[in-house]
Amino acid sequence: MSRLVMAVLAVVGAATAFGQAKAVPALAVVGPGTWSAAPAMSAHRRADTATLLLDGRVLVAGGCVSACTAADAVASAEVYNQITNTWSSVCNMATARYIHRAVLLASGKVLIVGGVGTGGLPLASAELFDPGTNCWSPAGDMSTSRSTPTATRLASGKVLVAGGYNGLTVSSADLYDPAANSWSATGSMSTVRTQHIAALLPSGKVLVAGGANNICCVWSTAELYDPASQTWSPAASMSALRNEAASATLTDGRILVVGGRGASYVLLASAEIYDPVANTWSSAGVMATPRFYHGVTRLWNGMVLIAGGLTDPDGSTATAEVYDPGSNSWGATGSMSATRVEPWLTLLQSGKVLVTG
Repeated sequence: MSRLVMAVLAVVGAATAFGQAKAVPALAVVGPGTWSAAPAMSAHRRADTATLLLDGRVLVAGGCVSACTAADAVASAEVYNQITNTWSSVCNMATARYIHRAVLLASGKVLIVGGVGTGGLPLASAELFDPGTNCWSPAGDMSTSRSTPTATRLASGKVLVAGGYNGLTVSSADLYDPAANSWSATGSMSTVRTQHIAALLPSGKVLVAGGANNICCVWSTAELYDPASQTWSPAASMSALRNEAASATLTDGRILVVGGRGASYVLLASAEIYDPVANTWSSAGVMATPRFYHGVTRLWNGMVLIAGGLTDPDGSTATAEVYDPGSNSWGATGSMSATRVEPWLTLLQSGKVLVTG
């Protein structure tokens, strides 16, 4: 890949197998495909969230210690300072949670929503992190509990939370209004979805694609949410059934969806791109390694980095790959020194990428 000029990538946190986490020296990438050390977090975390704050720090919140059972959800949170290359603890959330979602609001606060709590049940509650005080405040309850939904900040500043699991897979959606600090129900999708992807389009609409019904099925279908009418309409279907895939918005507004699992839990190496103008999907090549539960971020040069994930139901990977939109192709980059499942890849203001958990 001749166009590949990678920034430094930092990797921090826990090395994981599918049901276990342990502390490891943290890593980072220097130059094309090399990784170097960064400081470790204070706590083991899996199924947490990582959010880049407006002041350049990275907030990591919640998660689970190892097997992600009802007993090991955590309420703790910490922030990474890229200037000092250090972690520091902040106030705990009111509720321990994992497989929740986080969204940076226009105010600079961070909305944390849903997930699974210490009782092992999905949560309807939400909390707000204030970077000025490093503490949390209540943000009301959604109309229903949700684990593994999607959460998308709209152009209006409101947040759309769609789908998820509350004992059954749901099609409903909720809107959070930061000005009123309140929730309201909005239109429901035509299909129940969990472990799906969502992306804000240049038009202001939201694309939702793939996911699964926990009872039987994996979907290739997609839908569009219109904030003006608060309604959903069909979008073109992907070429493949995809659950637990990863997505990134390209610089031209198209949406890259990569990997995941298809029917009968078959792992996918393929990728495809949604064109919101034409309402069509096209092939985006094939990764060297099929994977799901992988991390993704778009780099400053417009390329997309994929790292970690599971390569079979029980085996995680340390490999990383980069997608080049210019050539519509994938190329390998250096492997991390530790395998990682469900990592978060956060593009820092320096151009480095922090990989946590």
